[in-house]
Order: sequence, then C-alpha cells, then structure tokens
Amino acid sequence: MPLDALRRGPAILAGACLALAAACAPPECGPAGPTCDRNPDAPGPYAVGVTTLELSVTRTGVVRKLVTEVWYPAVPARGATHDRYYSADLVTAEAAAIVVSPVPEEGMEQEAFRDVPLAKGTPFPLVVFSHGNGGVRFQSYTLTSYLASHGYVVAAPDHPGDTLSDLILQGGLDPSAMVRSASERPGDVRDVATLLFRGAGPFTEGTLRDGRYGLFGHSFGASTSFIVASPGGLGYDARVAAIAPIAPETDTLTALGDGPPLVQVPTLLVGAQRDRTLDYAQNCRGGYDSANRPRYLVGVKNAGHFSFTEICPLNLAASADAAGIRGAAKVLSDGCGADFLPSRQVAQVTSRFVTAFFNGYLREAPSALAYLVPGPTTPQDVADAVDQDADP
Repeated sequence: MPLDALRRGPAILAGACLALAAACAPPECGPAGPTCDRNPDAPGPYAVGVTTLELSVTRTGVVRKLVTEVWYPAVPARGATHDRYYSADLVTAEAAAIVVSPVPEEGMEQEAFRDVPLAKGTPFPLVVFSHGNGGVRFQSYTLTSYLASHGYVVAAPDHPGDTLSDLILQGGLDPSAMVRSASERPGDVRDVATLLFRGAGPFTEGTLRDGRYGLFGHSFGASTSFIVASPGGLGYDARVAAIAPIAPETDTLTALGDGPPLVQVPTLLVGAQRDRTLDYAQNCRGGYDSANRPRYLVGVKNAGHFSFTEICPLNLAASADAAGIRGAAKVLSDGCGADFLPSRQVAQVTSRFVTAFFNGYLREAPSALAYLVPGPTTPQDVADAVDQDADP
C-alpha cells in the first residue's frame, strides 16, 4: 500500500492530535529528535528512495550472498515515478516455473523512487528488517518505506536458503532448512549492518549514525531480532539499541535459554490477536511478560499472522495451493480475507507505533514515547491499548 494512501485516508489513530496536542509538531521541524516532536500518525518529512545492494560475506570459508533492499531519505528527480516490484523480483525464474506468480502485470507500486540521491542532513539512524520463514526482503515495504520517510535508512536482506523461492523449490516448509536458517540469520543481520556502517552503495562512511542500529522483523525475522539482541548467545550483537519484533515466536526461544528474558534493550512487541500460526497469548503476550524493561506491547484485533505483510493482496495462498505446495496455503491465508482487518489499517497501526518507538530510542526524541501510552490514540476497535512498562 503506497504512503499517499495514508495521506489521503482517514487516520486510524485520529485522536492523537486531540489527546496529545503538544505532540503535534509543525512539519517544518524535520525528523523527530531531541528538539523536534514529529507526529508518527503521518508520513515523515522525506521522500523515499530505494535501492538493491548485492552484498556478500565469507563465513567459515563459504561465500554468502546477501541481496539487500534499502529504503532511505531521498531527493527524487523532477518527474520521477514510483518504484514497482514485478514477478521477477518476487521469485526466481526456477521457482516461477513451479508457481504462477500472483503479482499483477503492472507490478506492485510502492511510494519510493528507485536509485535516487540520498537526502542531505545529519547522519541517519540504521534499522535492519529480517523477513519471515519463506519470505522475501520487501515483504513489508509499506512499513519499511514509512520508516524511511521519517529519516531512517532501512536495510532488509534476503536470508539465503529461507526465501519464498527456496520454499517453493523445497515443495513446502522444511524443518531442517529452518534449523539451518536459525543459525545463519543472526550473521546476516550483523554483516549487513557492518557493511553499511563501513560504506556500501550510496551509503558512504558517515552516512549512518553512531554505530548503533535498530532491529525488527516479522515471524521468524521477529525471533531473529530477539536472538541478535540476547547477550551471551551465539548471535548477539551489542550494537543493537532497540528491537521491534512483529508476530514473533518466543516460547521456544525462552525454553532454549534465549529471547525476551535476556534482552536488555528497549523492546516493542506487535502481534495479531487472531494469529493462527503463532498464538498471540503464548508468544506476544508471553514474550512481553518475560521481557525486561523498557517494554511495550501492541495487540492488533482482527488481524492474523500475515496481516503485517504485502502477501494478502497477492493471494499467494491460492497460488501455493494450485501448485500443490504442502502446508503453504493454510499458513499463507492466516490474516487474509474479508473477515480480517484490511491490511491498510494494519499497516497504519504498525507503522505508527514502530516509528514512534524507534523515534524515542534511536532518535533520542523522548516526546515520541507519548504515542506509546494507552488512551484515545489506540481505538479499541482496532487494537488493544498499548501495555507499557517503561521504568528502568
């Protein structure tokens, strides 16, 4: 869903400015910061650029290619048109021979401009996004581009061996592949952050702020966020300053001695209360209860596991079912359909809270945390009031 739809449509959280009038900033103040209150209910002050980086690292003598999508504050040329994703972006040619791509011929439009210049200004905070099991790096492009409009560089790598193309070629979910991916994903996150801090593509050294970064992800990617932020674990990266796991699996992580109880950085959990894939009460609510402070929880009503992605409008479940991919259709339909909250509304809620959270902890904008308190900023017919326990 493009950001201009958010600008045109009625705000899901329309009570924010009335309830928190002092937090409704004039747009000319720029991105959120110590002296700027930026309302996260609306897109930020920047146009958004997007580029694809072909990164690679060598681990234990093996080269690992990390195709990484990066959204960033940008200055588009006059007359530039929005970028689109096509079938060839979603899956490889080999996978496309098995499953007919559901991507429409005209592509999927995002409100971002391909390979345009980076905006000038102070160094931008880095945030890394980790996709779900059998996902794709741009699976949540509405959310990632929204963050970029607020002054973030957002990097999302494909996790080799655990992409949508891999899922198709494997013929469905493969537990052994998931185990391998669990051991590789933390390194993918750390390596992408390191390469960007050193300077990659248009992001020259000094483009990004202070060596710290935020981390978020969906499903398996959300669990990856916990692993990378857990001190003492094999995947730990001390540079992570805040995490925002979306629809995570936390129960197994905790049982294995990893996850929420170990994380020592601010944590925002976002979950779907009708999640059939990863039970909300067990994983999101349970993960919140075992997490350290500061911690926050948003429970979106009438949403399912894939409500947080761009998958539902594509009806990928039907394509998987037609191709006979075992177990995929039932999973991919979780959150899709007329009986679930429209993905547009889920995108509004998620973008708002994730932006406010990172503004507070990566942009040092304490006023941003006012958007994370319970009250009229969270309509009860959309999401439960945000639980928070922010005292140190």
